Amino acid sequence: MTSTLDPSSAPSTAREPRKTGFRILRRRQNEALPLFFARIALPLLLMLLIIVFSLAAPDTFATVDNLKTVLNLQAVLTILAIGLLLPLIVGELDLSVAANLGLGLILVTGLTSQQGMPAVPAMITAIAACTAVGLINGLLVSKVGINSFIVTIGMSTILTGLIGAYTLGNVFYENIPEELTGLGQGNLLGIPLPVVVAAAIGLIVWYILSQTPAGRFLYAIGGSRDAARLSGIAVPRFTIGAFAGAGALAGIAGVIQAGILGSGSPTVGPPCCFLPMPQFSWAPPRSSRVLLTCGAPSSPS
Repeated sequence: MTSTLDPSSAPSTAREPRKTGFRILRRRQNEALPLFFARIALPLLLMLLIIVFSLAAPDTFATVDNLKTVLNLQAVLTILAIGLLLPLIVGELDLSVAANLGLGLILVTGLTSQQGMPAVPAMITAIAACTAVGLINGLLVSKVGINSFIVTIGMSTILTGLIGAYTLGNVFYENIPEELTGLGQGNLLGIPLPVVVAAAIGLIVWYILSQTPAGRFLYAIGGSRDAARLSGIAVPRFTIGAFAGAGALAGIAGVIQAGILGSGSPTVGPPCCFLPMPQFSWAPPRSSRVLLTCGAPSSPS
């Protein structure tokens, strides 16, 4: 007894995996396009605004002096945003960076104007204190297991209270050393020093994140904490390091802000709390879920 096979069945079977592969590829391309446009939307909008204002006011807006002023005003916020990026990469959120900036500013101005400490030791002390705040945040999140949103909101409240208790609502403006004001108001080859510092920090952080194993480990933790742990990555240690880095950068931003202002006010810091979160839309998936929890509580996945 013999049986015959339908010749048309073999080609259709062979074409099926190919069709499936094309469908998967097409679906991935369709999913990638909105993500690509979401990433470039803000830079395109910024370029459009620059072009519009340059055409509308070429004598005042499109000038080198105005560019220096704008960059100088955004240098501190840039450093603070880079610091906030580090916890975001590992899937956490540090809402105390603004208050930590205020702590660094008050410490460096208070130690120099009230206690008579030299400028350089005061700067180092302020940055070290802000780094210690970041370490505490990291320990509470990674070792104790408290949610980073709760930890950093609480830390922000504590720091705001400490700043108010230390300053008693006063502004430190007397006996500010020239070394401090020179850092915030000086120039290097015609470029404001805060811009130079922000650019240097950006390059250093970019190199660490993209060219070193530590940076790859941070991204791995943000992508999947369990997978990173199973791969042998010390998840708690790198999480603590991310928070400590955020604290250190907040301290540097506070010192530079003190130099720009030439004084120390207890109200500086909290206005920086609401950073433009869309600029972090390219962060790992876990980071995106963390950002969503800032707006409204969500059910656990």
